[in-house]
Amino acid sequence: MTWGEPVIVALYALPLLLAMGTDLMFARIPWVVVAAFAAGLPVAALLGQAPAAWLGHGEALGLGAAAAALLILARAMNRRTAVLAALVAGWQGMDQILSFAMLAGILGALLAFGVFGTRLVLPPLFRVMGQGEAPLPRLFAPGAPVPYAMAVGLAGLLMTPRLPFLAVPDGAF
Repeated sequence: MTWGEPVIVALYALPLLLAMGTDLMFARIPWVVVAAFAAGLPVAALLGQAPAAWLGHGEALGLGAAAAALLILARAMNRRTAVLAALVAGWQGMDQILSFAMLAGILGALLAFGVFGTRLVLPPLFRVMGQGEAPLPRLFAPGAPVPYAMAVGLAGLLMTPRLPFLAVPDGAF
């Protein structure tokens, strides 16, 4: 392991963790976190052991941006989370974009199912327990957005060992 690998992992994981936390707590991701994640990509490519496949990362970023635009237009995801997902796709490159998209989709569906199911179950449960109309946590309040950055971030973190910048070039030890 070289000194650059922990830096690459930090450039990748820290903004993802910040995005997950801020989306869960405040229902929005600061643009500064998204910009830091975007700025880390070329730095990681320059620090990596393997030569960066700039075209593959650009293609993945373009596909991620197109998917993000569709998600935003369909009002399925907010802008910052969609941009974060596109950036994770750019970090992963074309070799890993399908794996990331499938993992993020499955985790997002499970998250939405859990949030919406809890929203349906908690109010009647409170009434049965004699709590009446007890205030729900903000995450489970009716009309509150689902924190999809949790699914995107978790999928991205699970894909960290597969980052192309951490791969050893062919023929190297």
